[in-house]
Amino acid sequence: MLGSDGGIFALGNAGFHGSLPGLGIAPASPIIDVAPGTAGYLMLGRDGGIFNFGQSDCHGALVGFTSSPAISVAVKEICPGM
Repeated sequence: MLGSDGGIFALGNAGFHGSLPGLGIAPASPIIDVAPGTAGYLMLGRDGGIFNFGQSDCHGALVGFTSSPAISVAVKEICPGM
């Protein structure tokens, strides 16, 4: 589960890799989406900011590039042998 402040609540066998409040970070805009990967996750702020945890890589963000709010984020998994 995801809180608008970037808090993560890992339930069941989901892995916990950190959270924004745990790092002492207050996001500039509410966190609206989380994309889980096999060894981490990405969080998306309404302003297009991306925060990565665990082994999920961040390849950029949209902060300052658009006035439209962001709505979704995805993790690209690299499969061995591909």
